[in-house]
This record gives sequence, C-alpha cells and structure tokens, in this order.
Amino acid sequence: MQIGKGDVLVSVAGGHKLNDGLWHKLELHSEGKFVVLKVDDHRELAMGLHSHEPDTSKEGYIRLALGGILVSEKKLLLPLNPLLDGCVKGGRWLNLSTLWDSTPRKTAMSCFPNIKAGSFFAGTGLAIFNTSDLPGVDPKEERIIITVNTSSTTLNGTILSLRSLQSHSTVLSVAKDTNSGMMIFKVNTETTPINEKFDEDLISFNVIIHKTSVAFETKNVSSESHLRSGDYSSILAAWNEGMLLAFGGVPEDGRDSGSDYMEGCLDAIFIQGQKIDLDQASFKDASVSSHSCPV
Repeated sequence: MQIGKGDVLVSVAGGHKLNDGLWHKLELHSEGKFVVLKVDDHRELAMGLHSHEPDTSKEGYIRLALGGILVSEKKLLLPLNPLLDGCVKGGRWLNLSTLWDSTPRKTAMSCFPNIKAGSFFAGTGLAIFNTSDLPGVDPKEERIIITVNTSSTTLNGTILSLRSLQSHSTVLSVAKDTNSGMMIFKVNTETTPINEKFDEDLISFNVIIHKTSVAFETKNVSSESHLRSGDYSSILAAWNEGMLLAFGGVPEDGRDSGSDYMEGCLDAIFIQGQKIDLDQASFKDASVSSHSCPV
C-alpha cells in the first residue's frame, strides 16, 4: 500500500500472502489521517501521512482503478508488477454503481466459485521455466529431483516435459493418456532411451535424474519405484547450462507455443525440495491459473 502527498511517498507491506488459492475479502477505508486495509475482517495494515503544508493536489475528480494503477510505475517507491493476477467475485466501490470502463482481455481467464490451492491447466496452454533459473544439480548427490503432487484423477495430456536448447528435442516427459488411462514416462538420450507405460492412478510422483540412472517414483496407495540404469550425465550438465522445463505441455520452437496440453490440477510442484511458483515462469499462458483449482 502506498500513499503519496506532494513529493513524499510512503509505502508499507505486511500481512500474509494472498496467493494461497483461496477466496479472501479485502476492505480498504479511511480513518481520519489513516488508510486501513482489512483482510477477511482482520486489520492487517494501517498507514497515515500528515503534513502541515497546504494540500493543493486534491482538485478535479477521483479515478478508481481495479487490477492496476493509474500513475506511472516509476512513481512507485518499490518496484512491482501492478497488474492483478487473480479473480474478483464482486465488490462495493465507493458506493458507486457506475459500470467499469474496461478493455476486454484477448484470452479469458478461468474464475471458479469453489476453489482449492493448486495450479490449474485448462488444456490450452503451458508454463515454461529455464532450468538455469531453478535450483541446480545437487553437487553431493549429483542428481535432480522433480516432485509433482496432485490429487486429481482426471489429468490428461503432458504433465511435464524437459527440452534441450541445443537439439530442440524433448529429453524427458511425463504424460497421462486419456484413452488408455496409462501414465507414460519417456526419456530420449542417445545411449539409453526409455518409454515406459504404467497402468495405475497416480496421486503424486518423483522424477529423479542421476548421473547413472533415472527413476520414476509413484506415490499412491502402493508406492513404487521404476529405476533404469544408464548414462544420464548429459541431462545434468544441460540442466545447469539451461533447458526448457515445461508444465502442462510440450514447448515447440517458440517459447510461447506448445502442444499436447494438459487439462487438470497440480496441487504443488517442487524442484530439489523447493516449491515452485508458476508466476515465476519465463512464460505462462493466460489460461493457466497459478494458485487456484476448481473443486
């Protein structure tokens, strides 16, 4: 929250994060010289600014914006992306009933009334990371662990894929075939290619890439590990240099395009035990909801 008066800017941040995939009630109002922010009826922030100098800036009319700001981003005390990434059920705006003057989005985002925490893929887009921006190879264990947790049994399409920037080929992928209901795990290397199918409903899984082996571990009622030995050191070397790690599809030549899109919800994604936020992806399609899934 930022207040400006003349050449003075005051900025304050606090409270808990609101990107937990749940609905929250926000209330902003004035109390004398203070502006107060309430979240779910709890007072989270209060900020005041007073000057004995006469205020001559309050002339003209008030403009109210939802989902962005009406001043230059350069006038922000702290740099941030001022565009709202989320859904708004409704609200009361200064007790006004005037229709908003808005520009429609080119791609409509999904907004679900009943939601839970997670990342939702509508089957029309994907999120792409460069692995050089993610946690690197564990120097002691010499391995990469990718963990995907999901409570959805209706997934279909490619859940994750790993692509080389040099050869432009898909090195590794995990997909759910809707027709057969089978999980498909593929690894494409010159030495030891893998194409495994598993007839089971997954709750979650790990992909573990080691110098001398690749493992696909399922975590369901009867956990199982599928281990294949071989030379996979080239994947680890390319990971630190930079590869395209996509969730929800397979990246094509353009970073903003792809194929075999996934439809469904992923509860959480971890790389080397660190939780990954899809909002930090180098590209994320507008149809992908980072923090909420329909129930």
